Amino acid sequence: MRSVHAIRSEMSEQERAEHDEMWGFDFGDFNDILVVREQKQRPEYLKDHPMCVNSINDYRKFLAENLDQLNTLSSVGLTMLQELAVSGNLSLVKVCLEMGADKNVVSKSGKLAIDYASELGWEEVVKILR
Repeated sequence: MRSVHAIRSEMSEQERAEHDEMWGFDFGDFNDILVVREQKQRPEYLKDHPMCVNSINDYRKFLAENLDQLNTLSSVGLTMLQELAVSGNLSLVKVCLEMGADKNVVSKSGKLAIDYASELGWEEVVKILR
């Protein structure tokens, strides 16, 4: 899998501008790679992956149509909230909690969403799971 910056490096300036406009986010210079893991040192608008931020409404709609799945363990033994905590998707973790995700559900491995976020260093996610 190639990163967004790798893909954007092969685009013309015009194509990069169109790409950024389509996603609703200025990805900036493709040579200047920002790591989401460093959440605490970044401005609020950069504390999450742009695709997560831009998909909030679609995700909220998906959850509203699938509330019965919100606290159900998947085939890998994680709830939706736990999967999002693993990947550090701050915006979507917030949406799951707003929609009624139970942060006290234990995964197949015996862990809570906050355990995964803590182990992976997603400090901003940990804060909202407290």
